[in-house]
Amino acid sequence: MKQVNLRICRTILPLLLGLFLSVGVYAQNITVKGHVKDALGGVIGANVIEKGNPSNGTITDVDGNFTLSVPKGAILQVSFIGYKTQEIEATSSVIVTLKDDSELLNEVVVIGYGVAKKNDLTGSVTAIKPDEKNKGLVVSAQDMIQGKIAGVNVNTTSGAPGEGAQIRIRGGASLNASNNPLIVIDGMPMDNNNTKGVNNPLSLVNPNDIETFTVLKDASATAIYGSRGSNGVIIITTKKGRKNQAPKVSYNGTLSVSTIADKLDVMNAPEYVEFIKNTYGEGSAAYAGLGWQKYNEDGTPDFSAGTYNTDWQDEIYRAGISHDHNVSVTGGVGNESWSMPYRVSVGYTNQEGILKGSDYNRFTAGFTLNPSLLNDHLNFNINAKYSYSKTNPGGTDAIGAAISMDPTRPIMSEDEQFKNWGGYWQWTKNTSEYDPTFPFARNDDAPKNPVELIEHYTFDKSATVLLGNFEADYKIHGFEDLRLHMNLSGEYADGTPKAGTINSSSTKNWRGQIYLVSWYGRVNYSLLDRYLFTFTARYDGSSRFADGQRWGFFPSAAFAWRVKDEAFLKDVDAVSDLKLRLGWGKTGQQDTGKEYYTVIYKVSTSENHRYPVGPNNPGTLYQPLPYNDDLTWETTTTWNLGLDYGMFDQRLTLNLDAYYRETTDLLSTPTIPAGQNFDNALMLNAGSLKNTGVEIALSGKPVQTKDWFVELGMNIAYNKNEITGLYGGRDVIEAGMKVGTDQQITYHKVGLPANSFWVYQQVYDESGRPIMGCYVDRNADGSIDENDRYYYKNIIAPWTGGFNFKVAYKNWDLGTNFRASFGNYVYNGIESGKANSAMLYNSKGYYENSTADIVSLGWSSYNYALTDYFVQNASFLKCDNITLGYNFDNLFKAGKYKGVSGRIYASCSNVFTITKYKGLDPEQTSGKESSLYPRSRTFLLGLNLNF
Repeated sequence: MKQVNLRICRTILPLLLGLFLSVGVYAQNITVKGHVKDALGGVIGANVIEKGNPSNGTITDVDGNFTLSVPKGAILQVSFIGYKTQEIEATSSVIVTLKDDSELLNEVVVIGYGVAKKNDLTGSVTAIKPDEKNKGLVVSAQDMIQGKIAGVNVNTTSGAPGEGAQIRIRGGASLNASNNPLIVIDGMPMDNNNTKGVNNPLSLVNPNDIETFTVLKDASATAIYGSRGSNGVIIITTKKGRKNQAPKVSYNGTLSVSTIADKLDVMNAPEYVEFIKNTYGEGSAAYAGLGWQKYNEDGTPDFSAGTYNTDWQDEIYRAGISHDHNVSVTGGVGNESWSMPYRVSVGYTNQEGILKGSDYNRFTAGFTLNPSLLNDHLNFNINAKYSYSKTNPGGTDAIGAAISMDPTRPIMSEDEQFKNWGGYWQWTKNTSEYDPTFPFARNDDAPKNPVELIEHYTFDKSATVLLGNFEADYKIHGFEDLRLHMNLSGEYADGTPKAGTINSSSTKNWRGQIYLVSWYGRVNYSLLDRYLFTFTARYDGSSRFADGQRWGFFPSAAFAWRVKDEAFLKDVDAVSDLKLRLGWGKTGQQDTGKEYYTVIYKVSTSENHRYPVGPNNPGTLYQPLPYNDDLTWETTTTWNLGLDYGMFDQRLTLNLDAYYRETTDLLSTPTIPAGQNFDNALMLNAGSLKNTGVEIALSGKPVQTKDWFVELGMNIAYNKNEITGLYGGRDVIEAGMKVGTDQQITYHKVGLPANSFWVYQQVYDESGRPIMGCYVDRNADGSIDENDRYYYKNIIAPWTGGFNFKVAYKNWDLGTNFRASFGNYVYNGIESGKANSAMLYNSKGYYENSTADIVSLGWSSYNYALTDYFVQNASFLKCDNITLGYNFDNLFKAGKYKGVSGRIYASCSNVFTITKYKGLDPEQTSGKESSLYPRSRTFLLGLNLNF
């Protein structure tokens, strides 16, 4: 027995020792000191994790170095956005070189109902990632692409909080129909018509959730969207989780102060008093009627007391304090055969406007799940976004009143006549002879007290929006290039404007519906991996058109030649990319706004005009409405020639596009001769126009060393617009802008750009000052009439561009963005409105619009508003922002805790504007400046934290 036991012990003992030794070996950790680089140097922020244990990981520092403790023999996975993930065995010292695929040439790009590698694109497509470092104030998605993409012009409508923007791709292709591009968020096309209660549909998505923008410009790229892609498409893809990654929490927050960038130059009280004295004299009623602080016993002003000197613009504007907070959790679970990346985010924005009482609040929440099953053959994309926003525009009427109000008047007064307005001083009129119980009433023909308009304004609007999207994509086993794809998306929106006691109105918000039905298909074919073909066909039907006109066929074709892959260039290292593109296609337009039923016969009832036919029958009148059952699709045909060129591993890239776009059967609502229909204006197919242009985009990284990094980007675009034909052989139709006494000033004329000004030519003296009321007799007939008007400039800029610059030194970075517009003209409506006369006030203390109290400034002609003097060059160069930041990592590191990484930065937005324009702001989306909410200059402090 003992011998047997001894043998057993001799057998078990080595096994046990081996087991313990092996456990001891595998339990030993090693410290890996490594360096991650690409072709240009160290990579900052690359992810390094232990394969199979995603909770054990780190990121590289500003030099591309990292330190990580892992079991001996472990495999390290090194990844960074835009590079292939590398795997390497863990040793004490490792160097990892990331493969950049010629700088993202093989990156997958969303192109509409599908994806493609960037190197395989045949159409004019631009894909960008938002610059997380070189940015200023970002409230809505359009702020992230402003000035960044050639041929894409983004102009904010005004400086009001939560305000939208006018986005034009290649100038737009329509006259009266929509020129807005189609917005697609995570595969869901958005309605071009604004959601009720929201000024800007792009504000529905949190900018911090956006991963990429893809802009489809030419018809071969947009044709897949058919009826809604004629003005281009902007595809927004939001951020997702990462496979097999431990949860990571990120916080982004900003605190900002906004001030008015520029005020309109108006007379102060001393200047105004001097102006009245020199014009009328000290003994005049106008002089006596100024707002003196003290009066003598006989009611005459005590001139020794001086005057009020109220700067009304200062009284309505403020320093707006805003803050923005966003938290996200990103991660993923799974194994080799399945994965479940996820991302959850919430955000809150509180933006105070520079106009007192105006503000914008927004709460957003969203989640994204991206399950991948069957070894990446079955993929899902599930996301939902919630947004609640509330906008208080503030008393915007105060903006116009502030530049018109008498500066010698006080803000408040204890006089009994002003008690009905809370003690705010007002222009009044004496009504005692009509109503002895109420001797004074506000004179609504006079400028109102701007501060009172601010304080008593009660109006807000809110919106609740829920977006959801479900996508399933299956790669058929054995035929992986053949895929089945399903997309289901939906939107719920509810807006609630609420009217208060001031500026309230009631309307009858109507019901209507339209139907769009489409059949479409696309074929991509690659020959010898360098000759690429794309064919698209789409057949669209719209209920906006009558029978026989409802369907339109919109095909496209494109060819690309990857010259770089030819034998004579394949081994030339200096050339990293060279591709030629040629595309042709047609797209349709059916968006007539809310004119849903233009093509059917309709009648309306008149509540104000009745014809009695008996004691109990008021006799309701029915009026036929205009209709056009011949209305059909507006069609745009585009040719595009493109070149993509890269050098030195894409450290220098050039993208060049030239295009020709012709739109026929333009949807427009011109005036028509009397008797042709039931109104003097009618929606019809009004003619044709063409756009020709060139777009150039350059980017470069001239310096990239261990400590220094310099990046430059520039884009410039030229677009020439011309009306080529109008309906019925007409030469010109109205374009819509009216000035003066409801006078038309812009027209669409054959042979000229759309929205051209038709004006009189102003005469100037030897010193260059305009001679009031004097115009050039261009007709040479001795008199001035409409025959002397001529077409002068237009509102659209033929040249637009942008420039961005970023330099980094170790942990510090500095960036700036510029934007330019050249050749656009704006009608200075503010100067025109003040040019004809200055209204003065009589000695009784109330406003009086009488001939004796009008100071004529010389623009006495009825047509004074139509002079070309007010059509002013609005070319500009704007510095959109300057940003300085500091990056840090391993903050609060202790033991196994890796610490916190992040960035702190300061930024100034709307830094300066260089322009010859004489008004307040040359950036006007309508082509006319009136009393709009001014844009602010914003100083911002931001913090990003990653846990």
